Amino acid sequence: MALTYAQLREEVLALPSDQQLEIADTVYCCTEPAHPSELHPAWAEELRRRSEDFRSGKTKGIPWEEVKGHFERLTEGR
Repeated sequence: MALTYAQLREEVLALPSDQQLEIADTVYCCTEPAHPSELHPAWAEELRRRSEDFRSGKTKGIPWEEVKGHFERLTEGR
């Protein structure tokens, strides 16, 4: 039997924070925006510019593990 939203939320919140983050990351990465046309034109242009800078090598990405570690350090003790 499938869990209800409330049951699933309760189960996820009972997990250690690192596992909660993994689940959140998985769900976020697999979810399409509900209303992509609602993106403000200024944000769309900013995303286009940043994508182009990354593709051209003008900027470099940060490995996910480094970003995740930084976030975890910021949220310790909450």
